[in-house]
Amino acid sequence: MASAKMVFTIPAQSFTCIRNRHLRRPSKFTAVPFCVEFQMFLQQKKFNSIIPGISIQDLLCSIIALYDVSLPNIGMEDLRASICARGAKTIVLVQDEREVIEEYQKKISRIDENDYSTTHIKNVFVKQEEKEKIRMLSAVFSDSESSEDEEIETESERENKEQFNTAMKEFLAIVQERRQQRREMYATRAIFNLQTVGIESRILAALTFQRTVLKSKEIIIQLSLMSTRRRYRRCGVGKYMMKLLKDPSLVGLYDAIVTHADSGAVKFFKRCDFSDDILLNSKFREFEDDWTNTTTMSFFPPFNMGMGTLINIKDVELEIEFWKKKSLAAYQAQTVFMTRLAQETKDLRKQLISQKEKTINLAKELEKTKVEKFQLEKKVLQYQLEETQQLLRRESNSYSDDMEELQNEIKQEFIENLNDSLGMQASSIEVKELVQASIHTDVKISVDTHVSELTEPDLRTRLYYCGGLDQPERLKQILTSGFSIQDFHTGIYGKGLYFSSNASVACKFSPPHQLLVADVYLGSTETVLQKEINRIGPSEGFDSILIPGRLNENFSSEQSDLDQEFVIFSHLQVFPVCLLIYYIGEKDEIVRGENITNVI
Repeated sequence: MASAKMVFTIPAQSFTCIRNRHLRRPSKFTAVPFCVEFQMFLQQKKFNSIIPGISIQDLLCSIIALYDVSLPNIGMEDLRASICARGAKTIVLVQDEREVIEEYQKKISRIDENDYSTTHIKNVFVKQEEKEKIRMLSAVFSDSESSEDEEIETESERENKEQFNTAMKEFLAIVQERRQQRREMYATRAIFNLQTVGIESRILAALTFQRTVLKSKEIIIQLSLMSTRRRYRRCGVGKYMMKLLKDPSLVGLYDAIVTHADSGAVKFFKRCDFSDDILLNSKFREFEDDWTNTTTMSFFPPFNMGMGTLINIKDVELEIEFWKKKSLAAYQAQTVFMTRLAQETKDLRKQLISQKEKTINLAKELEKTKVEKFQLEKKVLQYQLEETQQLLRRESNSYSDDMEELQNEIKQEFIENLNDSLGMQASSIEVKELVQASIHTDVKISVDTHVSELTEPDLRTRLYYCGGLDQPERLKQILTSGFSIQDFHTGIYGKGLYFSSNASVACKFSPPHQLLVADVYLGSTETVLQKEINRIGPSEGFDSILIPGRLNENFSSEQSDLDQEFVIFSHLQVFPVCLLIYYIGEKDEIVRGENITNVI
């Protein structure tokens, strides 16, 4: 037997449970609790067994497998580290091997009663064993450890890990061998012997705990792990294990037991007098870093520490007196605080009243200042208004003079142009009306933006629009909205906007008695003699083209310069100026022309 420091043997305990035909658990069974500190055993090169016929390594592997089934998210390496940590102790409940053999024999009787075939029995056991084997092997031989963990591992830790993996492999091999023997015995209805029963069949439940001292000098029992085999649940096993954990003769004196329960175990711990009060458990926050998705719960022992003996009444009286002093000190501190708070409230109210009076006086002064400011601003605005009105009157007179001068200039140029080209007397030409263009600011901005990108943006000239004959209503619309793509004509030199410096040429392509004057941004102009109806733009590097004119048949004639036209391929290179409404008298038909359909 090992030393008392490494293992404690506790008297056997009998359990009685309600039979459940689904779980197939026994109605009565007996188990012996053992309290083991594995870390001290593993430090020894040679060590005796705790349970006769069961090695320490097999016991450790069996407990880890039991935890791994109930707590699959932790991982077998972490489970081993928790069980074998310094100061960690594990209470394990082990059933007598003869009772286990009797249960196996009863299973054979039930098999005979239900007339199960041998093949069916083997298939059931094979499926169960394959599931358990996969579950355990996947955890034991996991390669999920990071390179960082491997780098910080000491030589002894790596050696312990390798020994553990080797021991787990050997343990699994022995378990599989024993199960194979039991399958054969089930099939042949043989009598079971001790060699077919291992620790994996005898272990019922286990829990691992560790003593910790807080900064406040309080002694805490930290319950790290706990699990009970499924077929032995609801038999009082879990409550019995908690009873052992609460026993100070086994775990030592303590101030509280702390655990981190998952969602499925909270009700169980509440039935065992654990509390999940958040404020009460806030003093154990230092343990929360190691656990996630759990609820911190705690148990505080009674005065007698669960020993079943009466506590000395003097100790109770001393505890009550100590509590009175602490309560009185807390009351005095609260009373002093409330008194100071009341005095502070009075002082603040006095300050508030004083500040309120100052605020009212300041508000009155501010209102008075606002009135004075308003009067001053009113005078300033009146003065500015008078100045603005005078400026507007001057600008209006100047603008009117400028517009009148511009209109007279355009009229005079138009009359002189017709006189030069047609040889008519000025007295026979009359401009009845000149409609000024009023283009929106957005159109002006678009034109300026496009013009700035031309090869020669400063090259601008005033020309007459050679169009509108097919859409006379568009001329007045152009005065307000500017030119658009719908004003393009498909002429013999391409599709675009045609303009001429000769008014008589423009009149032949315009509606009767109407002629649109525009500022045209020619940019870099290309001279073109070749007719091409499909032309949609100038050559690269040019912004417009100069053609001999659609009315000119002989390029070498002296009249060709007068018939020349400019073709613009972007409506944003033209800005309308005004629309001339004119009358020429008896020679009006000469200006309009008889038939120009073939050149449009």
